This record gives sequence, structure tokens and C-alpha cells, in this order.
Amino acid sequence: MIRRLFLTLFLFLFALSLLPATGLAAYKPEYKLSVVVAQNNPWGGAAQKFADLVRERTGGKINIKCYFAGQLFAGCRQTSFSSPARESAISPWAPRSTGPPR
Repeated sequence: MIRRLFLTLFLFLFALSLLPATGLAAYKPEYKLSVVVAQNNPWGGAAQKFADLVRERTGGKINIKCYFAGQLFAGCRQTSFSSPARESAISPWAPRSTGPPR
């Protein structure tokens, strides 16, 4: 019982000691938002509207700069979402749906 109380107290104090460190994270006033579609696309317009609202509601403390049509990652090779079929993770003969047969 005493041992469990000391362990709980130790974990609480350890967690409490980490709190000030998380509040001292570096402030970043500008962020980049990469949007694959063009600015005149509805998604592009929504991204720009979001950036404008963030700037307005934070009083200009946080700015988001939108990069449309893949400008930010132009020339970079896509590595995170490669096709599972190309990597043979999915069989090309696998059924396309799990619904009842027609």
C-alpha cells in the first residue's frame, strides 16, 4: 500500500515537472500549407479562407501561407503514399467489394 502511494506520488511529480517544459516550446509565427489543387478550385479557396480566418482570429500573430498546385513540394518524389498494388501488397485479382454478388 505504501509502495503504491510512493509510486503514484513519484509519477505525479514527474508528470508535473514536465508541464513547464511543454509550455516553453518555440513559437512559430508562420506556417506553410500545401494544397494539391489550384487556388480557383473550391478546396483551394477553402484553404485560403482558413488561412485568412486564422490570421484574423489570432490578431495577425499566426500566419499561414498557402502553396497551391503542389508548389511547395514541386520536384520532390512522393514516398509516403505509394501504390500498394505496385508494391504487391494487394493482389490484382482481389475482389473489389464485399457486397453481395450480382
